[in-house]
Amino acid sequence: MRFEPPSFRLRTVGAGAVALAALALAGCATGDPPNAELATASTAVDRAAAAPQIATAAPVEMQSARDKLARAQRAMGSKDYEEARRLAEQAEVDARLAESKVAATRSEQALSELQESIRELNREIERRSAVPAGPAAAGTAPAQPVGTPVGTPGTAVGSSVVTPPATIPAAAPSVPRAPARPLSR
Repeated sequence: MRFEPPSFRLRTVGAGAVALAALALAGCATGDPPNAELATASTAVDRAAAAPQIATAAPVEMQSARDKLARAQRAMGSKDYEEARRLAEQAEVDARLAESKVAATRSEQALSELQESIRELNREIERRSAVPAGPAAAGTAPAQPVGTPVGTPGTAVGSSVVTPPATIPAAAPSVPRAPARPLSR
């Protein structure tokens, strides 16, 4: 057996005591009650439950969030803080997942409505492009062409042939415009 000076043994025992104290403090740090986590989870579950579509969009996730929150509260009551913290975090995640599913359902509904609007617009475009332009093509000629005085000789009611009267002048002559002057500064 070797002889060791007492100071070496003291340092070894002191280092071991420091390590043990550090572990004890680390254990105490994780043993704090997870009040904040429970409050956050409870708020998330309440917020998700308030969504009107939650029952149809994500009933399984919402029930899981409620169950885990209840289990976290029971674990908190029995001072199993690690289990309470873990369940509270899971409850919050499940509640957020339920909210996300509701948002996805809303987005899918909005997409469906937009797609239906696009289909309706396309049908309207096709319908309008299938009909030739003009009233004569539609099968109804006007009783009197627009711009022709009633009773003008050479026009018949319902006829698409119109003989313009000789008394209507041709287009009015255009008036020349004065050249633009440069702006003075």
